[in-house]
Amino acid sequence: MVIMLSRKSDRILIKEEFEQISQSYKLLGNKIKTKLEDLLNKHKIPVHKIELRIKSFNSFCHKIKRFSYNDPFNQINDICGLRVICFYYSDLFRISKIIKDEFKVLESDIKGSNIEIAEFGYRSWHYIIRVKEEGINRKTYLDFHNFRAEIQLRTIIMHTWAAIQHEISFKKEYPVSDNVLRRFSIISALLEMIDEQFDQLREDQSQYMDSLTFKPLNFEKLDFTFRNFQKILDAYFPYRVSSMNESKILYYEITHLGFDIMELLNLIERAKEILPVFEEDFRKLLLAEKKVLETDEEKLLRLVPLKSHQVGALRIILNIFSDRFWEAKRGDMPLNYANFIIKWRLKLRDR
Repeated sequence: MVIMLSRKSDRILIKEEFEQISQSYKLLGNKIKTKLEDLLNKHKIPVHKIELRIKSFNSFCHKIKRFSYNDPFNQINDICGLRVICFYYSDLFRISKIIKDEFKVLESDIKGSNIEIAEFGYRSWHYIIRVKEEGINRKTYLDFHNFRAEIQLRTIIMHTWAAIQHEISFKKEYPVSDNVLRRFSIISALLEMIDEQFDQLREDQSQYMDSLTFKPLNFEKLDFTFRNFQKILDAYFPYRVSSMNESKILYYEITHLGFDIMELLNLIERAKEILPVFEEDFRKLLLAEKKVLETDEEKLLRLVPLKSHQVGALRIILNIFSDRFWEAKRGDMPLNYANFIIKWRLKLRDR
């Protein structure tokens, strides 16, 4: 069926359906926004803001005309749109992984992988998603499982430039002087460098804060309960992601092996300075093993130092500095990681 928006009857029918469905999309958008906020908070990823936008009826009609849609409610994917604006370029990869894990991704498009000079301002990552049944309560899933939404990811630098570009209406289909193109190229390069420098600045500060690890008083006098074990992790690794389930698993492993609080504290104090050196060395090993980087996690290895979560960091320390833990767990490790641990155990044997 061909939709004739010039016909009053068609426009009225479409508007009635649009007003009804847009309310549902608004509910869906708010649920997705809340879920994203919870997930980003859980993974300790700071963002500038998450914007929610429901397409207006006039914009909806414009898109129907522009693309000659005959089934617009099924063909237009961005009636509900969310934009996540983060501070750091490397966090785009982390947020991308969260989206792929928590939603059903129907389409993805990273604008900028083969970028031209005049396209920097529109650099952003786009995903068309649906909610998963296991990722949201069942009633919400049944209400919205056929609905689609668009999620865009940008850094705050990308977003700022996009706003300026929109303001000056710089479009590559219009004539542009060579002088303007040169200036645009310089600005684009500077903005990319700024994104990279902010990433490096964060990592430098994070490593510096790790070097100033605060040792709480009187830990030695506490009982070695799980609650106190988690307090130790939070105190010594405050800038790393925590996982209650992983913490419980490691707690039961080390208590089963007979560790007490004093032994654990001494190992952490002994090893805390070597941890970032070890992680950087392991990152270089992973990069050397991967000839082609395809996944978001692999691409992230190029951008920022490898940083384990709290439990992962403590496992590294235990494997390197505790013979008892190493002998108990070495059989469960991938061969390349076990060999890497052996190299470092030998290197630090007399430390």
